[in-house]
Amino acid sequence: MKTTKGYSPLQIGVHWVTALLIGLQYLSSDAMEAAFRAVLNGRANDSSVAQIHTWSGVAVLALVVLRLGMRFWRGVPDTPAGSSPRMEQIGEWTHWSVLGLLVLVPVSGLLAWGAGIALAGGVHGLLVNMLLALVLLHAAAALYHQYFLRDGLIRRMLHPG
Repeated sequence: MKTTKGYSPLQIGVHWVTALLIGLQYLSSDAMEAAFRAVLNGRANDSSVAQIHTWSGVAVLALVVLRLGMRFWRGVPDTPAGSSPRMEQIGEWTHWSVLGLLVLVPVSGLLAWGAGIALAGGVHGLLVNMLLALVLLHAAAALYHQYFLRDGLIRRMLHPG
């Protein structure tokens, strides 16, 4: 994989817009779950919150595809100097797991909502919990780098390089 000095403005923007959309997804998840249950029970659903949840999920999927394309085309910065090989492995595993879940969560949600597959809804819920756990780990690691290691890692997602 190519490496670069820093992330581009587009890579940074996609990262933060995705983060905001995940927050929106979380805030709208209860209404979406209620709408999904209603549809499975044969009741009509006209919830605008469910539509917001659906379309912001589609946007997350589109952004992760764009993000993966930029990652392969442009590359990513090297890890900060002084990182241990184990820390680099954990970071790499977490990063790819988050990206994988950012594909699987919307796909499972679309299968549940669009095709009415109840099992996909259950899988979607499990994957969402896994994604949230990894996102929290990702944020905690960024704060650890910022305030304990003081290696400038977090600046890469704030300032283009």
